[in-house]
Amino acid sequence: MCSSNILWWIYMMWSVDRVNLLPQILWKLPNVTFLKVDVDELKSVAQEWDVQAMPTFIFLKDGEIVEKFTGVN
Repeated sequence: MCSSNILWWIYMMWSVDRVNLLPQILWKLPNVTFLKVDVDELKSVAQEWDVQAMPTFIFLKDGEIVEKFTGVN
């Protein structure tokens, strides 16, 4: 069964070592399907979600964007 809550983490591999938020995010969101996307490998995802900067986080609930933010602060 797939969760109706989805968190996209859109990043670039060369900058991922600066973003170690994954364990913190997953611990706080146990009922969320987590999708991690390297834009160097899937540029179409960044285009589809109109990603302008890395990292970008997009939270969807029931298919609708609830929150979209960039950066780690």
